Amino acid sequence: MDLDAIQQMFFQESEEGLQALESCFALCREAADDPETINTIFRAVHSIKGGAGAFGHEHLQDFAHHYEGVLDQLRSGVLTMTPALLDVLLAAFDTLSDHVAAARGERGTPDDTAVLAALAGVGGAQECFGADAFFREGGNAHGEGDVVKGLTAVLGDGIFCGFAKMLATFARVVQRGVRQNDCA
Repeated sequence: MDLDAIQQMFFQESEEGLQALESCFALCREAADDPETINTIFRAVHSIKGGAGAFGHEHLQDFAHHYEGVLDQLRSGVLTMTPALLDVLLAAFDTLSDHVAAARGERGTPDDTAVLAALAGVGGAQECFGADAFFREGGNAHGEGDVVKGLTAVLGDGIFCGFAKMLATFARVVQRGVRQNDCA
């Protein structure tokens, strides 16, 4: 079996996953807090993300990663299904479908900026900006907080989230000093 045939299997599994998502979202309208339905949604998005990464569909993989993060918070109880959250998840489903079609070459890459911002908003994006709070509260002698705010404005909350967490962790380590065994 060649790589193209395997990729076609990925697209077939993605379509099946999208169909499962559609069915699950219909169930969410009736029983929003059913753990098995939420797990099924999570697993479908997770599988699409994994296959997208394996075949180098970076836009699809990145979007699915953000979508999956919110779903993980939902299934772990950090978030509760509400009508507003369901609306965001349905918009993300539509965008995910568009990303799968783009990966297939059936359309251009969708503009997912608004949906990523919505996902970041319901997923507690404020927690991602520990770097900004760290720099504002930690002496900000060199204007680092302004840099973080500027990058957030340019890149958008959803994209900047992971970078901000990494930056905050690095800054805390540098501020307190690194002992030799910290990196082992």
